Amino acid sequence: MRQSAAYLFDRLRPKRSRRCRPLLAHAVKVERLAPARPYRLRISIDVLPGMNTPSSRANRFVQDKITQEWRMLIVSIVGPHRPPEPLLRARARFVRHSSVQPDKAQLGVSFKPIEDALTRSRMNTSKKKPRWISRADVLFDDHPQYLDSDYVWERAPRGAGFITIEIDELETG
Repeated sequence: MRQSAAYLFDRLRPKRSRRCRPLLAHAVKVERLAPARPYRLRISIDVLPGMNTPSSRANRFVQDKITQEWRMLIVSIVGPHRPPEPLLRARARFVRHSSVQPDKAQLGVSFKPIEDALTRSRMNTSKKKPRWISRADVLFDDHPQYLDSDYVWERAPRGAGFITIEIDELETG
């Protein structure tokens, strides 16, 4: 069952727990920059993904819930803007606009749930009970063979952090 982005934003409001802080997106801006080939997409979300630091590290159940919430949010945002089939070669630029500069490793790790959410839907057979994992179907895979990722930090005023995701299709050959 597909749910609207407004419903997800309302459902994902922060709760009192520090460990499990669900997503809160005030505004989302999506631009389909090229109507045909090559495919280009630009997404701007007014929320920052969590950093994997000792003070914010969570157990695997909380981390899985956060990953599922990012997946639902990205799928609902990209839905009408997805390409006809997942891109075999693409360049993605993930930009974190925040007041504090993270180190390079943490910057890449913070975008991992978003990058996974942009890949193609598939069956999860690693568990005893296989289940379908719905994703945005923009990228074929996040392996370096299929995706050139670039993680960038830019300064933003305190309390006004957001992320920008730019995806450009590359020629296959």
